[in-house]
Amino acid sequence: MGADWIKGAALYLKERDPILAKVIDEIGECTLKTSNDYFGALARSIIFQQLSRHAASTIYKRFIDASGGALTPESVLSMEKRKFKESGISERKADYLIILAEKFASK
Repeated sequence: MGADWIKGAALYLKERDPILAKVIDEIGECTLKTSNDYFGALARSIIFQQLSRHAASTIYKRFIDASGGALTPESVLSMEKRKFKESGISERKADYLIILAEKFASK
């Protein structure tokens, strides 16, 4: 699924809501990118949750580096728990990431 659905959704909203149409026209084209990396997207969401973008980006980069440069279920499951903490990831988020990785690895 490419960016066509995003353009279609914006057009749909513009046709049905004149106020939203004005906002969409002012903001311009949606720049969201689609991805088939569902694990990576969910893991990134967990890491970024309730943090400033700057802090989350720093932690995310550290975590990617600690996982060997690739964020996969296997890389998360092979990491020592201390690596999560050293990256700046809370114990609770580490638990969530491990559970997520286990669910993806079992499929």
